[in-house]
Amino acid sequence: MLETPIQGHCGVLTESHKSMRDLDMNRKINLFGVLCLLISLQVAIQGQELPQIGAHDRSVESIVSNPVKSVPVSIKRVEYEHQLLGNVESRSLREASGLALSTRAEDVAWSHNDSGNGPYLYAFSLLGETRGRFYLDGIRSRDWEDMDAFQWRDRSWLLVADTGDNQSRKPFYDLYLVAEPKMPQDQVSRLRPLRDVKRAKFVFPTGPADTEAVAVDESEERVYLITKR
Repeated sequence: MLETPIQGHCGVLTESHKSMRDLDMNRKINLFGVLCLLISLQVAIQGQELPQIGAHDRSVESIVSNPVKSVPVSIKRVEYEHQLLGNVESRSLREASGLALSTRAEDVAWSHNDSGNGPYLYAFSLLGETRGRFYLDGIRSRDWEDMDAFQWRDRSWLLVADTGDNQSRKPFYDLYLVAEPKMPQDQVSRLRPLRDVKRAKFVFPTGPADTEAVAVDESEERVYLITKR
């Protein structure tokens, strides 16, 4: 993906003159677009209807749902100054596709591989040092494109978008939500399961689309999906 400043073992981590979190969000919004999908929070995981609930009484199962609205977005080029922080240590992260900065630990970033590499998440320091390896238990990945990390109801969460569709012909797409884990203190290369994964299966109102980026707006409690065509 274009917005990730890491590219596997031989890639690099970069830092903007702004905060890295601003860099991550700005690139997602400004370098991709044609269609922006606003995800309502009033429908449960896997499309089941929820009772109408107030803004301060939403369950975690309602954090993502079916898309309800599409709007065009403008694209503008954003220039940043960068500096090399380090090399990504993990050789398992061969084709980094998504990038998110932890909301639970200050110096941790998350990433995953592109299609065909399994439901694995990789945590590493901002110098590229491995902090943990995890997998979404019971999930089969198709084409993971991006992820985001955010806080909601005093907890840290990870959202993964299984939305890649280069040919724009898949019948549905998936979002996966899981609580962000605590980093292990030892055996950081050991693969650990992440359980209690929430799944949102959805379709676009305008038909199939190749979605390259996802972002969560905690203040508006919305998930944004951004396509490139």
